[in-house]
Amino acid sequence: MKNTKKILSLFLTLFLITACSKQGVSQEKIFVFESDPSKSKSFAHIYDRELNEVKKVDLNTYLIGQKFQNLSQYNNNLVLACNLSSESDKSPSNSFLILNNKALEFNKVNLKYGSLDTIAVDDNFVYGSSQNRGNLVIEKASLDNKKQENNIKLEIKDRFSDYIGQTDKYIYLHLNYSPPGEKSELAILDKENLKELKRIPLNKKDVSKVKSSKLIDNRIVLVGGNSYHEGAISSIDLNTDIVKSSKITGQCMGIAEMNNKYYIISCDDETNPNSKSTIWQLNKDSLEAKKVKELNHRILNVATLDKGLAFLALNEIWVYDNNFKLENHKKLDNDFNLEMATIN
Repeated sequence: MKNTKKILSLFLTLFLITACSKQGVSQEKIFVFESDPSKSKSFAHIYDRELNEVKKVDLNTYLIGQKFQNLSQYNNNLVLACNLSSESDKSPSNSFLILNNKALEFNKVNLKYGSLDTIAVDDNFVYGSSQNRGNLVIEKASLDNKKQENNIKLEIKDRFSDYIGQTDKYIYLHLNYSPPGEKSELAILDKENLKELKRIPLNKKDVSKVKSSKLIDNRIVLVGGNSYHEGAISSIDLNTDIVKSSKITGQCMGIAEMNNKYYIISCDDETNPNSKSTIWQLNKDSLEAKKVKELNHRILNVATLDKGLAFLALNEIWVYDNNFKLENHKKLDNDFNLEMATIN
């Protein structure tokens, strides 16, 4: 989703934090990440639900936002993969950023085995993958800089990964062959020691390019695109290894949970600024998607709010309530590349 007409290579990411005030009132914050190589700076712009800017934070890193998977959140932990350490050496940054939620600042944590192309987080660790001479390296890293010597790794030959996720017990990675082919796999690892437990093969009609995922009733649900360049949803049962897939009109941009229901967001053409988008309600058992609402604007990512959803597209943010009525809309100052994740 790079804008080749722009000299600036910029990255914008939106994620949401829902916190409780002293009165118990939910206070949500929307973070927009900006990375401008021409200025050698990266920032986090923080907005409230009404899209008023609350704070601007210097991330003290040169470049972010060029990974397969740039952000991950779990409870109050949010982490951001870094790309380049500085403008002068332009070497891959063997570190990640973690949010200090109270101070609304980001701290840098070092890695032991390399820069991350994918990233996932839980309460205590970061899990991510990188490439080393055609092989895939998975690292389990502490969130504490003082404990990095205890990091562990697993290496998988002749594979690369565009997505990593985590459950209470497992790490799951979407694996592609290196060089890529028509088939892919879902690898399941033991979360404690990174031991590979099994690989589940995926075929051309299954999701081959993962945009996001959800764990639903012990099934990993992937959304993205298949090898036929169609929007696709794939469900992988962790007990039986049975894979079930369905198609969806348009390009899948994400999946969100709201009011115990699951919604898929699709975009007619993510490269077209005049593209329209659709909200679908997902039947978690049959994987059938029922059209809920059509929107006259492009959506590139979705995030879940308290009783609502937020959408992001290039230089605009929309906030909708849980009846899909528009609450707020804001145009941003620049035309950015976008991604979005949520913290609740």
